[in-house]
Amino acid sequence: MSYEKVVTLFDTVEHAEFARENLEEAGFSMDDISIAGKAALADDVVSLREPELWHRLFGRDIAEYEARVYGKTVEAGGAVLTIRVADEQLPKAMSILKQHLRVETPGRL
Repeated sequence: MSYEKVVTLFDTVEHAEFARENLEEAGFSMDDISIAGKAALADDVVSLREPELWHRLFGRDIAEYEARVYGKTVEAGGAVLTIRVADEQLPKAMSILKQHLRVETPGRL
């Protein structure tokens, strides 16, 4: 069986927790889901933007630009949710996560 790790950014830890609850209600294991927010990570801004921190969390190579995005999200009070899913369950997980993503529409000038 092959697995994928899905990484999703949320604007608040609470928003990520709500998504986690919905994933668990849909049958995904809590052992396969993790949420990283500022309280769980280093308070040092430089550490949050370092790829090494995210390598330890995700167990795979993270590009520098990805580390900066993850770090900025956490610095701003957001959270990074990861879920490990079997390939055949990926569409189900993505559908649940997409329900929680906020879409910003640009305002008119």
